[in-house]
This record gives sequence, C-alpha cells and structure tokens, in this order.
Amino acid sequence: MVAIVPTSMFVLFSATTVRCVEAGLGSPDNSLIIKLLYYATVSMTNKGRKAGRTVPRALSGVELASIFEEMMQQLTLLGHTLPKSAVSLTPQQLKILFTLDFFGEPTPMSKLSRRLGVTPGTMTKTAAGLVCMGYLEKRRSTDDERVVKISLSDEGQRIVSQIKQYRQDFFGEILENLTLSGRKKLIQSHRHILEAYRHILRDKARV
Repeated sequence: MVAIVPTSMFVLFSATTVRCVEAGLGSPDNSLIIKLLYYATVSMTNKGRKAGRTVPRALSGVELASIFEEMMQQLTLLGHTLPKSAVSLTPQQLKILFTLDFFGEPTPMSKLSRRLGVTPGTMTKTAAGLVCMGYLEKRRSTDDERVVKISLSDEGQRIVSQIKQYRQDFFGEILENLTLSGRKKLIQSHRHILEAYRHILRDKARV
C-alpha cells in the first residue's frame, strides 16, 4: 500500500521532490537518490560551518532559490497540473481558496489580504471573481457592518477537496517509484523543511 503524503505538505513537496523523482524513476539506485535529496534539503543549513566558517547569506539564498526553481520546473514536466475542473483558476485564486480552507471559518477580507501579502484592492477584485464563480460567499460581520467576511461556499469546498485528492493521488504515484525506506526518508526530509519554515514564522510573529 502506498503511503499518501498529507496535502498540507504539498508546497514543500513541490519545492523538493522532483529532482529525486526525475533521477529515481526507473533507477535501481533509489536509496542513493534519496540520500542526495536529504543532503540538499536538510544538510544545506550546516554547510560551511566546519572550522568556524559560515556560508554567506546571499550565496546560500541563491543556491536554495535555484534548487526551488529547477524542481518546480521538473515537477511540471512530471505531469503535475490541476484537475480539469480547476485549470481555469489562477495562482492567486487558489491561494485564497486554500487559505480559507485552512482557516475553516468566515474570515475578514482585511485579514486575508494581510495573510497573503496583497493589497485590499487586489483582494477585493480577486474575491469578487471567485464569488461570481460560485466558490466564495461574502457577508458583512454581525458585530461590525464595516467588516466584510468571506468563506468557502459548498462549491468552493468541493473544488478544494477535488484538488487535494488529485494532489494526493499524484504524490502517491511518485512514492510508488521508491522503496519503503526511500519513502520514509523523503517524507522525513520534507517534515524537516516544514518545521524549519514554521520556526521562522513563529520567530517573525514574536517580533
């Protein structure tokens, strides 16, 4: 039985899975591939620290950005897109849908725009398009009529569920090409990345 990767980790898988898979598909050397991936994603933070040396911030940033871009490109070549029912959605629209799914309750548009790093005007325009498509519901807060809250409609919940299932199936097929040990190492490496990003976000929140 294939281990299915939690959907919440999709973004991290997008960033780090592909180089391993591209090299590992049909290859008898999957264990070596996984070790190389693990080094690239986990050990990079320790690179250059021996003998008191530190990797320059700009250099390590360039390296990480380069790996990310290449792997995203390779992921597309591997066949990952969206289910046909969602191909018309833009990246910004998808961010709104999945962020609202994460919140799980009607959310003020001002809070959502801050979370996604866009202007209120951009949020209003993008959300209006999703309302017209039937994916969002918009209502004013009962506590303050000046506050507009949006949430997923039944149709919005359905399309998010379809995308999640599609992604789970996609990554499940990728994992089928790896040994059990390889799957475990791959998931562990991504959990490490997930925790690293969570740690950074917690630190920023304290500032």
